[in-house]
Amino acid sequence: MSTKSMKLVNRVVDSFLVLLGILLIIVMGKQILGIGIEIFQLSGGNPDQVIHDVLSFFLFFEFFTMILRYLQEDHHLPIRYLIYICITAILRHQIGSPTNALDTLLISLSILVLVSTLVLMQKTINKTAVPLENDSEPY
Repeated sequence: MSTKSMKLVNRVVDSFLVLLGILLIIVMGKQILGIGIEIFQLSGGNPDQVIHDVLSFFLFFEFFTMILRYLQEDHHLPIRYLIYICITAILRHQIGSPTNALDTLLISLSILVLVSTLVLMQKTINKTAVPLENDSEPY
């Protein structure tokens, strides 16, 4: 592709991501409003629904921060944001759905693997990366 067509594609993608970001902000606002209504209901509300809504909010928040980071980093996305989204989604599944003991163990192991990956990435990068003046996050 030529440079002009790549710039056009990047602008179109950026425009769609900005639109998606705006929609995510609207959905997060509705989530916060719903959580507030559920918590402050006179009948006490449903704690399971509140937990489900809070976890959904964090999933939307992670997607929003991922979009922001992608646009700020000149179309580069650090892998740790994807891992954070995976951990949040797995936790949401674990808390939101009833499972048997084996499923709980396997889900917990998957979370452990993802967190271990983040720790190993951090240790490896701290040993090998030379931080730039303005770069507080090397990955």
